Amino acid sequence: MNCSPDNRLKARHGEDCAQVLTEPQAREILRRRRIGQALMAEAKLLSNTSLAKKYDISHKAVSRIIAGKRWKTADAKPSHNGMTYADAVTLRDAARERDRLKSMAAEHSVKRLSAEYGVSENMVTLIGTGERWVYLYHEQG
Repeated sequence: MNCSPDNRLKARHGEDCAQVLTEPQAREILRRRRIGQALMAEAKLLSNTSLAKKYDISHKAVSRIIAGKRWKTADAKPSHNGMTYADAVTLRDAARERDRLKSMAAEHSVKRLSAEYGVSENMVTLIGTGERWVYLYHEQG
């Protein structure tokens, strides 16, 4: 049986060398899953669809503006709905912030935590939903 640290990271539920979690590790997984979920919820507020609703334009128009295919320069005339170049700059800034939030959330993803703690992705999910280590989930509320 190869129980090297490299093998332990690859181990999944029911396989040899799968790491048994300690309470502090389970607490950390739960804490980090909550951080990741909060970051993703914040990023969702900056989705193309959300931004489109705010500016009363289509989500495709938001995509074109973010990609720099529309409103490339400050001398562009306002659109029929009153959108200006400044609004386009704000949209691009919002998209950068959304991408930053998603990148930060990836540090707390199920996949990342699974590899880091040597447990299955399912175990990380169960801890995050309170189906495993139940008292920790309710304790941290």
